This record gives sequence, C-alpha cells and structure tokens, in this order.
Amino acid sequence: MCVRTRLVSSSSVRLSKAIIIAVIVVYHIDVRGLF
Repeated sequence: MCVRTRLVSSSSVRLSKAIIIAVIVVYHIDVRGLF
C-alpha cells in the first residue's frame, strides 16, 4: 500500500509539473506570436 501510494503521488506530481511546464511554454509562444 505505501509503495503504491508513493508511486501514485510521485507520478501525479510529475504529471502536474509537466502540465505546468507545457502551459508556460504555450503561453510564452503565444506572447511572442502576438508581440
């Protein structure tokens, strides 16, 4: 149980970080395209 919960938490954290990075990259690309 503990190992599974740790794996799930780590994977969720990685997924959230990847989503945040993707949003930031897209936002910067949009700003550069507008300006």
